Amino acid sequence: MNTSNQTVYEHYHRNGLLQSVLTALQAAGKDIKNLTRRDLRAFDEFHIRGLEATRELARLAKFHERMKILDLGCGIGGPARALAAEFDCSVVGIDLIESYCSTAAELTRLVGLQDQVSFQQCDIAQLPFPDQSFDGVWSLHSIMNTPALSKTISEIRRVLRPSGIYAFYEVCAGKLSPPLFPVPWAGNEQMSFLISPEEFQVSLESKGCSISEWQDNSEVCLNWFRKRVAKLKTQETPPGPGMELLMGDNMIEKSANVVRNLEEQRIRVIMGTAIVRM
Repeated sequence: MNTSNQTVYEHYHRNGLLQSVLTALQAAGKDIKNLTRRDLRAFDEFHIRGLEATRELARLAKFHERMKILDLGCGIGGPARALAAEFDCSVVGIDLIESYCSTAAELTRLVGLQDQVSFQQCDIAQLPFPDQSFDGVWSLHSIMNTPALSKTISEIRRVLRPSGIYAFYEVCAGKLSPPLFPVPWAGNEQMSFLISPEEFQVSLESKGCSISEWQDNSEVCLNWFRKRVAKLKTQETPPGPGMELLMGDNMIEKSANVVRNLEEQRIRVIMGTAIVRM
């Protein structure tokens, strides 16, 4: 693992993550032997606007039954499980963080989706799949953690079938630089690899992808995060397991910095799709 990946790994890795998740669920009165996706909803969508944004991106990409999708930076598997359960896709999730992959696999088994969703650890810039393996690839807040964006997009292009779809929901650099740290994806500037929306577009097009949808969702994301931070600050004791399982004890500080970064246009949030040119 190179130095950049090691730094990112150390930022996200949580010792005993699976046991922490299961213990928190049991403390909240959940029956581990009869878990549902709803039981996991408070923490398994590690991106802005959670499940709502996951569904929006899937609809924007027109993902549908029998499609095989690669989930880049899958986290603990919430978006992959949503694709399988709600859009009847077959999904392979990959992540650099081994504890995320093993936790994702076990939670997927516990909610009964293991026949449609699998997970493995790898670098998104070095995909261990044959050419043209997938109908679609998607990433939700993943590319800002890779210093090898050009290589990553080349890999996305390689594993997609002709006319395959790359769907993305990504945090990009804003007009002011750098963003305030810490944030959910980085403790400092050394592990954050933000590019501007314009650079992202150029990178996609230069690798043989034609952009079909492009939306700046920064304002709606700002409103969502403002409400989230206000709730966190007034909530003395969390009512159940939440995003602190992944974000750690400084979750409020990280979330408040996202609000300031969006307000000051230090970051932008882009959602869109690109199609592989024949």
